[in-house]
Amino acid sequence: MMKSSPLIVGLGLVASFAFGQVVPTGVSIAISNEIVPASSVAQVKVMLTEPKPIIRTGMKAAFDESFFDEFLGLSAAGGLTGVGVIDRGTLRLELSTLTPDAYVTGYPLVTIAVKTKPGLPVGYQVPVSLDLASSSWLDPTGTPFAKEVKPGSVTIGGTQFISNVVPGGGMLKAGDSFLVMGGGFTKDEKGRAEGARLKSVRPNELQFEVKAAMKLDGTRIVVDNGAREQTTYYAYPRGLKTAPSTNAALRGVVPVFSNGATLEAKAGLSGSMSSVVGIGLQNPTRGGVTIELECDDVIGSAAGTAKISLGPGEVVFRSYAELFGAAMPVGSYSIKAKAKSAFQIVLAEFEGGAIRVANIVPVSPAFY
Repeated sequence: MMKSSPLIVGLGLVASFAFGQVVPTGVSIAISNEIVPASSVAQVKVMLTEPKPIIRTGMKAAFDESFFDEFLGLSAAGGLTGVGVIDRGTLRLELSTLTPDAYVTGYPLVTIAVKTKPGLPVGYQVPVSLDLASSSWLDPTGTPFAKEVKPGSVTIGGTQFISNVVPGGGMLKAGDSFLVMGGGFTKDEKGRAEGARLKSVRPNELQFEVKAAMKLDGTRIVVDNGAREQTTYYAYPRGLKTAPSTNAALRGVVPVFSNGATLEAKAGLSGSMSSVVGIGLQNPTRGGVTIELECDDVIGSAAGTAKISLGPGEVVFRSYAELFGAAMPVGSYSIKAKAKSAFQIVLAEFEGGAIRVANIVPVSPAFY
């Protein structure tokens, strides 16, 4: 088996109390093993092997640009939101939440969808491993967790892959359908998705029919072609990108949205003259949405307003100045967002090499 240089990932996790109990002193993480053809898509999963309430996670990765062609999407579990920064062979991920969940086993804390380069030979492999030297897990008292990691890999091989699910999320009723996009599917394909059944098969597309009302976000989809090839993919909305920010500080930054959506949300930050605030907005629905933004200063007075319309599935990530048409306030302030239909939001402040992710408070959670 051919091997390339490894993909090394450094994670920093901070845990909190869950339901008044102290979190056990230890964290165990497993990285998935993926087998996909060249010029296809692998969804790498970072899994907790036991429940842990997480309020912050930081990830750094060095990836082999001769193996990976493009990062297509990043997703996180529960209420975690944040940003991924992709730049010259490195990936940095910063996530945060105010409401930690005791994430259950069997569901990824993070998924990373990556496209492999064309022309790679069968057997070419990139190991995926945690960099223990640069990672840290802290308990609520600030004491480091014991570390236990099972590394994974991405290997070139097989004939089938899953690249996306359309729609990626939302509430579906009985009789609705969703598509699993990819390649190498055969007439012998078998597919499993809780609450749905495989209805039709095409070489690049599987159609599932919903049996009973279900929330598609986070649904585990497994396809098997009967030739010892099994592919697992977790559904999440992957927005259609609009024009990127022109601010150099936000170049290569990708917003990472939570599994949920809202009709109204708020978050607080503390800006400085040298910092840049990035605001990510996504429309996970199949209709249009107009989002109204308001910035309030430290005494609660409106310092600026903005309005942005997004088409079905569209996502933007822009600086405060680009959205509001003015410089952001200096010092503590809050941003409120509201709309008549569901949307998702991320806020993060960039200053030098530091990234501070704002905790989003969904004032009015919504299904979509």
